[in-house]
Amino acid sequence: MWILFSILSAVFAAVMSFTVKVGLKDLNPVLSLTVRTFWVFIFSVILILICKIFKFKISEDIKFYSLFTIKNFLWIMVVSVATFLTWLFYFFAIKNGTATKVMAIDKLSIILIVILSAIFLKEKITFSMVVGIILLIVGSFMIVFN
Repeated sequence: MWILFSILSAVFAAVMSFTVKVGLKDLNPVLSLTVRTFWVFIFSVILILICKIFKFKISEDIKFYSLFTIKNFLWIMVVSVATFLTWLFYFFAIKNGTATKVMAIDKLSIILIVILSAIFLKEKITFSMVVGIILLIVGSFMIVFN
C-alpha cells in the first residue's frame, strides 16, 4: 500500500507544482503560502472528522489525548518549521523559475534523505541506491542546465 501512496504523493506534488506556477503566478509567495496552509489545515480537520465519524482507519486510531506528549509536540514543531521553510523557499523558487527546473532541484532532497536515513535510522545504502543517486544528480543537472 505504501507504494500506491508514494505514487499518489508524487502525482499530487506534480499537480501542485503545475497549479502553483499557473494559478498563483501573480500572488505574493508568502501570502500564497499562508492561504495554502490555511486550506491544508481545513482539509486535514475534515479528514480527521470523516475518519472519526465513519470509523475509517487511515493508519491507527486518532487519540487526541495521547497525541500531544511533550516529545510528540516537539517533533511536530520541528516538522512544522521544516515544512514551512520548504514551502516558503519552494514558493519563492517557483515564482521566479520554471516549474520543471524547480522540481528537478527539489527532488535532490532524496540524497539528503538517504544520508539521514543511513545515519539516524540505520537504513542500508546499497550499490543500486548509489547508482540511482548518481543518475538523479546527472538527470537533475541535465534538466536544469539543458
